[in-house]
Amino acid sequence: MFKSILVSTVAATILIAAPASAETGSAYQTGLTTEEIRDIAVGNTTFGTFADRPLSYAVFVAPDGRMIGKLMDGESERIETGTWKIENDRLIGQWDELKDGEANAFAYVQIGQNVHAIRDDGSLDRVQFFVDGDPLGLLAAEEAVDPAAEVRTAVDRWVELWNAGDRSIDAEYFASYSDLFVDGDGYVAIDDFTGEVLTIRSYADYARTWTPVMAAFDSWSIERTSDIDVDLAGDMAITFFEFAGRGLLSDGTAVDGYTYATLVLRKVGSEWRIAHEHLTNSEPPVSE
Repeated sequence: MFKSILVSTVAATILIAAPASAETGSAYQTGLTTEEIRDIAVGNTTFGTFADRPLSYAVFVAPDGRMIGKLMDGESERIETGTWKIENDRLIGQWDELKDGEANAFAYVQIGQNVHAIRDDGSLDRVQFFVDGDPLGLLAAEEAVDPAAEVRTAVDRWVELWNAGDRSIDAEYFASYSDLFVDGDGYVAIDDFTGEVLTIRSYADYARTWTPVMAAFDSWSIERTSDIDVDLAGDMAITFFEFAGRGLLSDGTAVDGYTYATLVLRKVGSEWRIAHEHLTNSEPPVSE
C-alpha cells in the first residue's frame, strides 16, 4: 500500500517533494515498522533528495542485500554500490565508497506518497518515494561497470599527458592533469628518463621537476607499444605497459627511447588516481 506509481519524470517528481524544513522533531515520532520497511523497500527503487545538500539519487534495494545507487548532482551522474539490512525498525545502509564506508541507520515515516528518512536525533535526512522494481535498470548498470576498464581509461589519460606533441609541457599544462593523481605526499614517482633515477614525492614536485626538462623540447610524444595489464586488489590497481617516446629538442636534436612503466592507482571516491609511478628504460621491440 505504500508503493507509488511512476507517472512522470523522476526529476519533476523530486522537485515537488515536501520542503525539507516543513516538519521536524516530534512530527516524526511514529515510524514504519521493520515489516513495513521491508515491504516498501526490498526489491524496489527509491528516488529522493537530501535535506542538506544539492544531491538527488535513485537506489535499487536488491533482495540479496545489495544497494545500487545512481547519484546526480546536476552536473554528473555516477553509480555507487553498497549493502543494506533492517534492524529495530531502522534501515541500515553502508556504501562501499561513500561516507568512508560508514554504516548509517534511519527510521522511515510515510507522509502521503513520500517516505521521509529520519536520523536518530529526529532531524530530517531526506525526502524520498518508492516505485516497484528496478525501472532504471540499476542492477544492469552495476554489472556493466568494469573496474579494469576504468583503470585503463585513467592510464590512457596519463599517456595523453605525455603525448603532448608540440604543445608546451609547462606548469599550466601539468596543472590541467592534477586531478589524475592523488593529493599531497601520497604520490611517489621513480623515473629513469635520462639515466639518472629521480624519486619524486608529490605531484606538485613532479610538475616542478619535469617543467624545466621539457622546456628544452619543441615537441614530445609517446605511444603505447603494449596492452595495459591490470591487477586489481580492492581499491588498488597495479598496471604494466610499455611505450615509445619521440621528441625534438630546440636545437634540432631528435630524441627517442623505449620505457617500461608501472603505475599504481588508488580509487578515491568514484575516480581512479595514480599513487605511484615507476619508469625504467627498456629495449625497443623486436621486429618480426
